[in-house]
Amino acid sequence: MISGLRHALFTGALLLALAACGSTGQAGTVTAQQSSAGPAAEAGAGLGSVSAAAPASSAPAAVPRNPGGAVLVVGPGHAYRTPCQAIAAAKAGDTVQIDAKGNGGYAGDVCGWSTDGLMIVGFNGRALVDDLGRGTAIMVGSGITAPVVVQNNILAGGGTLVSQGGASTSGNCTAADPRFADRAGFDYHLAAGSPCIDKGVTPGADAAAAEQYVHPLSHRARATTGAGPDPGAFE
Repeated sequence: MISGLRHALFTGALLLALAACGSTGQAGTVTAQQSSAGPAAEAGAGLGSVSAAAPASSAPAAVPRNPGGAVLVVGPGHAYRTPCQAIAAAKAGDTVQIDAKGNGGYAGDVCGWSTDGLMIVGFNGRALVDDLGRGTAIMVGSGITAPVVVQNNILAGGGTLVSQGGASTSGNCTAADPRFADRAGFDYHLAAGSPCIDKGVTPGADAAAAEQYVHPLSHRARATTGAGPDPGAFE
């Protein structure tokens, strides 16, 4: 699950969503940043047609953008109705700005893309796109024949964990509601009663997590508590 994009660089075509997200093995990079006008977009979308009569629009000047590229603005009263309509029209180096005022209309908007160097950023609050539990979290390219190892992940909201049929999977937790402490506030610690608590497996020494993130810019040692490690980013 990828959520609350903040100065993160992702490689490949992406599905970024409130309930679940992942990356495909296609080429390209996408840069997502937090806007000074509001938290970053959780963006992902399905390809759609763009109306020839789309109105002109603009976001507040404070919203970040790629220098030199075009700016495609999404939301009510803007040129594009959904994020993926803008993503389908975008070219390398462009910026897609998503207006949080349109959150009610972005549900189910899901796609992948391979356009290089896109910046995806939200404004007017937290822009949310919910893929409604569809899609695949981890896409493995057809050229990769060795089994990939997928351990101790949380797949929230449903969907498929990994596309590779022979993948080695263990300690993962798939739950409609993993009971994150505060998903809206990007706090993905597991709350009491979560069905994912202690469901992880002990990874090999080269994959064991020694530390975990502490907001906003710190970290601390991560030690297993309970009957087993918790899947996800936090113990």
